Amino acid sequence: MGNTCYTNATLQCLTYTSPLANYMLSQEPSQTCPPHRVCMLSVMQAHMTRALHHPGDVIGPLPTLAAGFHTWQQEDAHEFLLLTLKAL
Repeated sequence: MGNTCYTNATLQCLTYTSPLANYMLSQEPSQTCPPHRVCMLSVMQAHMTRALHHPGDVIGPLPTLAAGFHTWQQEDAHEFLLLTLKAL
């Protein structure tokens, strides 16, 4: 996937924010997503559930989360965080 340190930093910050993690683990987010469409809530829920249930795994970005960012280029973690929060 190229240079993804900005993605990993952002995802780790969001994943280990307790209120957000608790909400994502509640299974509520996926129920609010429209059917047959990519939904950031559903994508983040899947990522966070996997990361929190398997903490030994490396937290890697999902292709859907990195959409709009260019592989093999330096990107900004703050910009990625803002886009992720806006999509949520």
